[in-house]
Amino acid sequence: MTVQHIASYRLFVDDEHDPAFLAFLIRQGSRDLVPEGPWVIARSQPEAQQIITVRGLPEMISFDHDYGPAEAGNGHDLARWLVEEALKGRLDLRNLQYQVHSRSAVGQVNIRGVLDSYLNSLK
Repeated sequence: MTVQHIASYRLFVDDEHDPAFLAFLIRQGSRDLVPEGPWVIARSQPEAQQIITVRGLPEMISFDHDYGPAEAGNGHDLARWLVEEALKGRLDLRNLQYQVHSRSAVGQVNIRGVLDSYLNSLK
C-alpha cells in the first residue's frame, strides 16, 4: 500500500536546532534553503520514520545529517529508509521535495546522493 503524498506539513529533522535555524543559514549564504513552515520537528531518525508512517509523506523534508548518539540514526540512513520504503511500494517519492541544512559536507553529499539517484531513476 502506498502512503499518499500529504502537503499539509513539512518535516524538519535535527537533534539540536529548530526551523528558525534555516533563516540563520540563509543569512550566512545558504540561498537554496526554504525556511517557511509550518514544520513538524523530529529529533531522531526513528522519530522521523514514525511521523512519516503515521502522517504520510510530507510536502518537504529538511535534513540534518548527525542526530547525536548512534541509536538516533542519521540523515543518510533516513534517506536510505525512504528509498527502501519506496522500493517496497509503501512510499511514493516522485513529488518529494527536500533540502539538506546540515553543515557536514560529507553528510550533505551522502543524503543528496541517495535521494537524487533514486529520483533520477524514475525519470
